[in-house]
Amino acid sequence: MEEKIKEILQEKGELFGLEEEEILQIREALLTKGINAKQLIESFKNESLIDKINKVNEELKSNEPTNVSVDTFTKYTGYKPQYVVDAMNKHLGVGQWGFCEVQNQLKEGEKTTVITKVEAWVGNTDNKFTAWGGAMVTRGSVSDAMKSAQTDALKKALSYFSVGYRAYRGLLKK
Repeated sequence: MEEKIKEILQEKGELFGLEEEEILQIREALLTKGINAKQLIESFKNESLIDKINKVNEELKSNEPTNVSVDTFTKYTGYKPQYVVDAMNKHLGVGQWGFCEVQNQLKEGEKTTVITKVEAWVGNTDNKFTAWGGAMVTRGSVSDAMKSAQTDALKKALSYFSVGYRAYRGLLKK
C-alpha cells in the first residue's frame, strides 16, 4: 500500500513540480493520518480541485512582488497572508476551504514566542493537514504575535496542498 501511495504522489508531484523531498514529506503526512491509496486516488480524481489550486498559485505569482513580505528576523520571504486568503476565497470559494486553530502556546523567555497549531482543509473537511507556526512577541503585543503565528501555521498547512509553493521553494524576490 505504501508503494502505491509513493507511486501516486510521484506522478501527481510532477504535475505540481514537487521535489523528491517534498513528495516524501507529503507521503509521510498521509501515512501518519492513515490515508490509504484508494482514498488518495479518489482525491486526485477531482481534477477541478487541482485546477483551482493551480489558479490560486497563478494569482499569487501574478501579484508578485506586491504580495511578498520579508520576515525581519529570519529574512525569509513569503506571501502576505491576506493575499493567500483572498486567492483561496476567489478560486475555491468561501466555505470550500478553511482552518481551525487546534492549539496555542505562549513560551516566555528571553524572547517570548507564540506557537500555534492549525488544521487546514481544502475541498472538504476530509482533505486536511495540520501544521505549526510561530511568532515572537514584539513591542509587547501578544495579540499581534498570536495572529502572526496563526497565519504562519495556516500558510504552512496550505503548503501541503501546494498552495504558495513558490514561497517554500525560495523563488520569491522582494
